[in-house]
Amino acid sequence: MIVSSSTVFGEFPNPGMQVEERTALVITDPQNDFLCLNGGTWGVVGKSVTENNTVENIKTRLKISRENDIPYRWLYIIRAKRL
Repeated sequence: MIVSSSTVFGEFPNPGMQVEERTALVITDPQNDFLCLNGGTWGVVGKSVTENNTVENIKTRLKISRENDIPYRWLYIIRAKRL
């Protein structure tokens, strides 16, 4: 399956890649600390998250992936305490 780049990239600049069968969306560790108004790091990253529409862009990419049967994965980073 090849999906048109305008469908996948939408309003984002096309990075010049072709979406093929092996294409997947990977969302890496979208923690509440970074993406929520009451998150622990909002004071540091909030302006960037807001200006770049980060939350809406993640939602849009996920929606497009689902609509086009493009697999997606959420990757979470869990840090264990050092012994």
